[in-house]
Amino acid sequence: MSNIRRHDSCTVTDFTDRTAQFLLVKVYHFTQGQVNEMNHIGLNGLDPVAFLGHLKKQIGNPKFKKRHGAKTYFFASQRNLEIFEINPERFLPQLEGLCPVAYALGGKRQPGNPDFCHVVGDKFYCYSKPAYRTLGRVFPWLVNRASKRYHYIRAEEVSDVGELTSES
Repeated sequence: MSNIRRHDSCTVTDFTDRTAQFLLVKVYHFTQGQVNEMNHIGLNGLDPVAFLGHLKKQIGNPKFKKRHGAKTYFFASQRNLEIFEINPERFLPQLEGLCPVAYALGGKRQPGNPDFCHVVGDKFYCYSKPAYRTLGRVFPWLVNRASKRYHYIRAEEVSDVGELTSES
């Protein structure tokens, strides 16, 4: 969030450090001619290793990046990048970053927001709303239901693709 205040006849906007760093990541992609990748930044530019390992929301540096699946992840340091490369699945949000409560209640594929995350053991889930994060904490069966539904549907998608390729 930004705080906007009037100064003489112009508007001055004060950004938080996180917002400024996030904008730097976006500007980096724009100047590198990677405008299409801007929507594919994982965890909105947060370092997944720092987030899950130390429970700190730390913006990654565009110098240390790694593409995994359809997303590009940024890391605060070379060490965090190396740790991620050893076992990337450990540091990624569950359900490919989808909100587990929205998915469990209605099968909606709403993207989760890293600002509304909840860590359970060594896994973390991103929720689309703070109220959904609260529901996920109070009713853990919702998260379990979403995981089962997600893995069941993913297995069906994989078998459907297998059937299509074998028929060709």
